[in-house]
Amino acid sequence: MCGIGLGPAATVLARPDGKVVTNAALHARCADLALATCPGLSAVLLRLAVTPDDLLADGRPLPDAPPALTWQTWRLHPQVLATAVGDAAAP
Repeated sequence: MCGIGLGPAATVLARPDGKVVTNAALHARCADLALATCPGLSAVLLRLAVTPDDLLADGRPLPDAPPALTWQTWRLHPQVLATAVGDAAAP
C-alpha cells in the first residue's frame, strides 16, 4: 500500500471466519490508517501480525503456493484463527 517493503512479519485484516479481506499484507501503521479512514473496512475485522506460515493461499500453505498470476484467496491458518478468536473473546 505505502510501497515500502515488509519484513518477515506483517499485518493482515481478516473476517472472524478467517478469510483475509485482501491478499496484501500491511505494515501495522498502514493497517491502522486503513481501518481509521476506509469506510469499507469493518470494525469487526481481526487485525493480526502474521508470517507467511500463518496463511493459506487457495487452501495451500502460502510458502508452498505457486506464484500468483491471478488473485489468490488468503485465509488464516486454522490454528492462528483459533488463537485470534480466543484472544478476541477473552475479557
